[in-house]
Formats: sequence, structure tokens, C-alpha cells
Amino acid sequence: VLFNANSPGPVYQAGCRHVFGDDPCGMNPAALAVAATVTGMSSTSTIICDLAGADHAWDHGRVIMASGLNAGLTRSVKTSSPGRLELYGPFPYPPQPGETFSAMPGCDKTLARCTSHANAVRFGGLPFVPVPETGT
Repeated sequence: VLFNANSPGPVYQAGCRHVFGDDPCGMNPAALAVAATVTGMSSTSTIICDLAGADHAWDHGRVIMASGLNAGLTRSVKTSSPGRLELYGPFPYPPQPGETFSAMPGCDKTLARCTSHANAVRFGGLPFVPVPETGT
């Protein structure tokens, strides 16, 4: 009987346990994609572009290059600010002004981000669980 039990048991955590875009999440990141253009001299790991939005709006998202020497390549966004994306991994070639790409938002696994996407009903975390305490 013990071998039939699910192991490990459920994890109680504040952050969402779903992967952004999987079935339990229900979001389609590709549907949220925005076309953008490189506007300034960029490096292999930083893109200067015409993307708007608040600071950190594109964090944990993806960039798919549509033109230039990096066409078809995808990288994850480490951090963002209006007009600037810092990537986790570098592209082989620096994106040049005028090249186009598609940017998809990411998820920081918080209830606030899920609410901003009108998806709070599918949030997979437990934000009101008390934080663990350490005894001394």
C-alpha cells in the first residue's frame, strides 16, 4: 500500500509551482509576444530596443531573433528596463540596429504577476503560507 502513495507529497510554497505556459497554468506565452526592433548598438548579451513597459516587465521571458545573423535563435531575459534587455546567455553576434525580434513575457511565479495576466484563478502557489522559521 505504501508503494502506491504519491511521493514526494505536495510542496507548500508561496510561489507558483506551474511552468509558465503549461496546461495547469493555462497561459499561452506566444499569444503575448510583441514585435520589437533593435534601436541602438547592442552587445551579445544586452539588447537596446524599442520595447516599452515598466522595469522588469520582460524578466524571465524570451527573445526570438527574426532577422540578422542571429535569426531563429532564442535567449532568456535576465532583467529588463524600458528599451533595454539583459540576457542570461549571449547571442553569437551582437544584434544590429534595425534587426527585428519577438519578445515574450515571463513569469516570476508571484500572485501579482498571475493577476496582471488575469490568470489568478489558476495560480499554483500558496502565498499566505507562513514563512519557515529557524530555531536557534
